[in-house]
Amino acid sequence: METNVTVSRTKLVLMWGAIIGIVLYGLSFIDKEFEGSTAWSILSFILKTLLFLGCMGMAVKQWRDKGLGGYISYGKAFGQALLTGLFATLLLTVITLVALQFVGEEYKKELETKKLEEIAKLEDQGADENAIEWTEKIFDWLVDPKVIAELILVTFTIASTIMALIVAAIYKKDDPNNFGMA
Repeated sequence: METNVTVSRTKLVLMWGAIIGIVLYGLSFIDKEFEGSTAWSILSFILKTLLFLGCMGMAVKQWRDKGLGGYISYGKAFGQALLTGLFATLLLTVITLVALQFVGEEYKKELETKKLEEIAKLEDQGADENAIEWTEKIFDWLVDPKVIAELILVTFTIASTIMALIVAAIYKKDDPNNFGMA
């Protein structure tokens, strides 16, 4: 089978991954405005999931159709989608860390206020000292940029892997002329 490569796999990973990373970061500002809204939380989750699936799918589809002659194995589709998601994850982490350099003090003050509110709620509910202590520790961890970066990396790597499995199943298209020989 003749394959005319007209698109770069790397270019597709970088382009679609950048779109995911930048849009996810932008959505975080909207999330902040609607904080506490259950309806927005659900809608935001759906939008982010569709963004991931759509952009990963486009990275795979474009590579399949324009770079591989219209066919792609499940493994190659998974790899392309996963690389796209991992690049988005890396970009989102870097953007967040850079942004924290500029608004870190505001973020710390805001989190300190939320911590005090949460502790007051727990005390009003009669929570034991252990629960209050753990709440304080969690809020203190969330101020550390290293912890924030680790949370983003772990969470979005897991999400990228799950999404890549789904995208690969949707966009794989085996070559009927290959007869099982790869």
